[in-house]
Amino acid sequence: MRISSQSITIAAAIVASVALGSFLHAGFSETKSRKIALIIGGGGEPPGKETIFDKSFKLLADKVRASGYESHVVFDGGHAKLETIAKTLGTKSDFTDDAIRSTLNQLLDDLKTKKIKPGDQILVVNMSHGIPPVSGQKTHHVSTMFSTFSLDALEELRELAESSHVKIAIVDQSCYSGNTLSLATDRSCVISAAGNHVGTNRDIESFWKEAKPGMSLESIFLNSRRDATPSSSAPRISTPAARETERILNDLTSQFELTPVNLEQNESCADCPANESGEKKFSNVDITAVLDAARVSLFERWNHKLALTQNLRDFENASSERNQLLKRIREFEKRTETIPGTQSPPWSWHDLSKLDITAQTAFYRTLCEKAADDASKQSCENERKSLEGVQRVRASLLRDETFREYLHAREKLESLSKKLEKKADALANTERQLYHRIYLQQHLPEPNPCAGFAL
Repeated sequence: MRISSQSITIAAAIVASVALGSFLHAGFSETKSRKIALIIGGGGEPPGKETIFDKSFKLLADKVRASGYESHVVFDGGHAKLETIAKTLGTKSDFTDDAIRSTLNQLLDDLKTKKIKPGDQILVVNMSHGIPPVSGQKTHHVSTMFSTFSLDALEELRELAESSHVKIAIVDQSCYSGNTLSLATDRSCVISAAGNHVGTNRDIESFWKEAKPGMSLESIFLNSRRDATPSSSAPRISTPAARETERILNDLTSQFELTPVNLEQNESCADCPANESGEKKFSNVDITAVLDAARVSLFERWNHKLALTQNLRDFENASSERNQLLKRIREFEKRTETIPGTQSPPWSWHDLSKLDITAQTAFYRTLCEKAADDASKQSCENERKSLEGVQRVRASLLRDETFREYLHAREKLESLSKKLEKKADALANTERQLYHRIYLQQHLPEPNPCAGFAL
């Protein structure tokens, strides 16, 4: 019987396959790609066992662990529940400037020495309180245990990861996190839980509830953005489809981005819309163009048009009322008070009215006890003594009629702000539905690293 050359080729392939199977069974295996997570945050929270991050951080920890990541955790410092969750991820450092820089340097060294190899991936997650960007800053600062940290520092890690052919994604889940999309490229994915000017954030928990091992970051973002409890956070993602969707919805989204907290914290915002008198304004939304882009059915079109028209009108009226009161409060808040016997800068009436002296004193007492060296102990002790001076100044101000008038105005402002937030959430609910529809219709040829980054 003659054996064909094709039969010989097939037999050789079978032998090779069996040999490879024996080789692997003997204890050798192909090198698997590593997944490295850098998780930072938990800063800026008041003293106590619990924080606003507890539930979201627990979800994040569970999903990262289930997805097989090696975690570098620089988180919190002093809150019992967060500390317990962080320990489930492995070695953890308190969220200080030194700790985050040391961890970043370690990752940079691992990239340079090829411990992190081509084909590996790095996921960076920030879950802390955010601060509006300052002039010359690419991203923005976030609160640490004692101070703040600029996320601009992540740019070097992103650049080295890209040049090393290592996938990298940055998920910034703080207020004003939309500014972090400035770090995105066509090779790196960046996701934010809030818009550029948004000082509120209620999308963190929904993101991690949606996340599943192996799911793309783009899918997690899209589904969680659509299904989250309606809020005016305006989360963002650095994909070509998102850029086009944001362009179409810009006039609508900019309405509720200028909600009370955001207006209050963005007085120096250079690109926030303003009219001739300097007041923030609410541009006319071309509802027809938005609905055309969403390609909604005739019935949906009618419902969306009615909802948008009414909500935009209500939102503008509530905003006008609140802005008049805000002008008056701004005049009060030009006043400052010097703290005798300390080197601390003058305190504004706003800060003096908001400070919880008792809680802050207890917080610094705990930190002083945990301080690792003499310099840290001295710094902590100076802060504690400074608070004693602040307490005396505040007690004196409470007897001042003008200061009491200011406090009453702030109470009224808070009531109006809650009313406006509800109007903003109603607008955001419609925006989220339209965003999802418009996004899915964008079929663009540009690279999309968020689709290619699987959790």
